[in-house]
Amino acid sequence: MSYNPIKPILDYSTKNGIAHGAFNVNMPSQAEDIIKALERIRSAAIIQVAEPGLAFIGGNVNYIQGTMEEKKGWCKTYS
Repeated sequence: MSYNPIKPILDYSTKNGIAHGAFNVNMPSQAEDIIKALERIRSAAIIQVAEPGLAFIGGNVNYIQGTMEEKKGWCKTYS
């Protein structure tokens, strides 16, 4: 899996008349399953996470009070 800038993906979609899904995730298992499915079909997609949700995914159930370290922790897991 690789991370890519969104503009080339959207440009490709527009040029070829196709769509790529955008998925909102709130739990690591959701992101993992989406990534597995995308790898299987060799497709790009957009995975969206609201900033407070990053702390929840990073392990803080009180996600509204999440710290930057908790938010960064999730990003390190998937990079």
